Amino acid sequence: MNLKTSTKTALIDLELISYSHAAKAESTGTGLKSLVEMVEFTIQSVVSACRAQEHYLVVSGRDNFRKVLYPDYKAGRREKPPLYVPLMDKLEELNNHRWCKHDQLEADDLLGIMLTNGRVKNPILCSIDKDLLGVPGWHYNWNKDDWPRQVTQSEADFHWLVQLLMGDSTDNYKGIPGVGKVGAHKITSAAASPKQMWMNVIQAFIDNGLTQEYAITMIRLARILRYDDYNFNNGEVRLWHPNSLKAEWIQPSALNTTNSETEFKLSTTSKPSRKRSKVTKPSNLQTSSSTSVDTEAKVKPSTISTKQDGISTDSSPSSSEKKWTITETLSDE
Repeated sequence: MNLKTSTKTALIDLELISYSHAAKAESTGTGLKSLVEMVEFTIQSVVSACRAQEHYLVVSGRDNFRKVLYPDYKAGRREKPPLYVPLMDKLEELNNHRWCKHDQLEADDLLGIMLTNGRVKNPILCSIDKDLLGVPGWHYNWNKDDWPRQVTQSEADFHWLVQLLMGDSTDNYKGIPGVGKVGAHKITSAAASPKQMWMNVIQAFIDNGLTQEYAITMIRLARILRYDDYNFNNGEVRLWHPNSLKAEWIQPSALNTTNSETEFKLSTTSKPSRKRSKVTKPSNLQTSSSTSVDTEAKVKPSTISTKQDGISTDSSPSSSEKKWTITETLSDE
């Protein structure tokens, strides 16, 4: 798209903005009212910098499907600043923004889905989180960028695998212990194809006394979901696999983040549920298929119906409108 002439939509990672301001408020003694004004100003600054005509504030749901795969995911994270929760509550009360939230999914995943599903009008993902560079599309980092920049499919997949190798101490998954940015780039840059890159990654895990199964668990933790990785109709998450026909769909049931024996329902892409149907790939967007070792066509999951907690497309939500919902722009139907 031509960012200077097209109608654009800013997808804003609200949690990072609010956390940053709430953390600073502890040391400066800033009150809640002033804190809300500061966050509102930052939101408008991001929208203005992207020259966006529409925007969504994206936040995490109550549960996190990754904790089913890896109970220690994000374990040991420090508590949020004291004013963080009151700040988020007050921002919601203002009722002057569109919000996007869904249980089981982190804000990162919703941002990745909205960026790649082809339903949002010229989306720009606005965040300072480096993990999100693992999703192809237009990105804007308000701490670094003067203007949005495009991340290609190959760049996103490369970043994703580098993040896998390095692990993430913030999210508490290890990758290959001792492998940093330089080592990760060396392993991935030596490949001439996506298949060879994956083989190099697997070999690096094996050379460090780790297994392929462990590597696949790590890459599933590192992957930010794209539009074909989640089915809003039945809550199934697609777990990436180097052979797309072996990719699993899980449906976490009664998430219990303290119990490592939490059960979940499994299905595979070779036997899709009746509710899942093929959908057209968004124009000018590639998806996870280019990083699969095989070249088999994928079955894309359908997403939530606009009748199911959808919100209107009016630019100004009314005071009676429910905001904590998944937006109809996520629908591929």
